[in-house]
Amino acid sequence: TMTFSEQMDIKSAEGAFSIDPDVYGKFYWDDNTMTFAPASNLNYDTGYFVRLEGANALAGSSLSWHEWKFITEPPNNPPNTPRLSGPTSGYKGTSYSYSTSAEDPDGNGIKYTFDWGDFTTSATEFVDSGETASLSHDWAKPGEYRIRVKATDDKGASSRLSELLIARILDPIPALSISISTNPVPSGESDEIKVQVFLDDDLVPGVSIHLTSTIGDLDPEEGKTNYNGEFISTFTAPPVDT
Repeated sequence: TMTFSEQMDIKSAEGAFSIDPDVYGKFYWDDNTMTFAPASNLNYDTGYFVRLEGANALAGSSLSWHEWKFITEPPNNPPNTPRLSGPTSGYKGTSYSYSTSAEDPDGNGIKYTFDWGDFTTSATEFVDSGETASLSHDWAKPGEYRIRVKATDDKGASSRLSELLIARILDPIPALSISISTNPVPSGESDEIKVQVFLDDDLVPGVSIHLTSTIGDLDPEEGKTNYNGEFISTFTAPPVDT
């Protein structure tokens, strides 16, 4: 687009215009502004020289020549669809970490925007293509939350949304008091103790357990229920002097 300071002879101005390498297109005018619109996309990563020489104004004056250069950039491809991983269950008010990564075909830096399914979003800083980024989030209410993430490169192109990851958030489990008894254990011998934790008839993993015994030894005394909702300890009866 070129804007002239006076009314131009249109035929003269268009004839004075040249571009190298050659590009076919059309001219459009709006008062003293001339626009050249290429008939097709320009080649990527190519330098073009534009020159205007010998254009005449209607008043009879001739403009001095003008020349400038521009270089077209290669196309910017969006990042690939990001991968998303993290816990699928938890408790309200507890923060959980979620990780994601994606590759950018052009090697551009990437930032990730998490949609937490509760009408809030969070974004990371820009990281290198392929590098894993993580953010943490907590939910204020129990429910099922649909988490997705989008990758955006440092030139503004965005990926498709990741596959859904659904997090089931529960009210916190109240502290549990457990009384355990075992079959009689002979002096100096051991027996297994199994603790199971239920919520609505479902075994619950990840519950903290602390055991104490008035006599003998427990190993271990504390830990968390496993993926089956169980905590296993061994009780060793104290030796008895005879």
